[in-house]
Amino acid sequence: MSCVRIAGLTVQLPPPGVPLVAPGPQAQALLDSGCFKPSTGWPPWVSHYRCSLSDGTCLHLVIDGDAATLHRDRFDPHQGAVSLLKHLVSDAPVETALTVGSVALAALFLRGR
Repeated sequence: MSCVRIAGLTVQLPPPGVPLVAPGPQAQALLDSGCFKPSTGWPPWVSHYRCSLSDGTCLHLVIDGDAATLHRDRFDPHQGAVSLLKHLVSDAPVETALTVGSVALAALFLRGR
């Protein structure tokens, strides 16, 4: 596993999609580094933050109360429309399918009214 330095912290880069547990103090230190910016993700009711990396990937920090996980996305959705589309297909296919399916069902429902 390779590593990256973020504001003096050494962070192991997991393979894309493999989550690492980030203990509370470590998660807070990552947030305090200034690299992680508020983002969106699944599930929508928890806090999401992303740190863009120079190779086009990003670290995605997910905080749910006292629990936090960190994983690397293959494509950083904050790097433009093409990266966002690649991210939706590669890193979040289930969430994308649920969203598209929900919108389609809503459209059919509204059309039938």
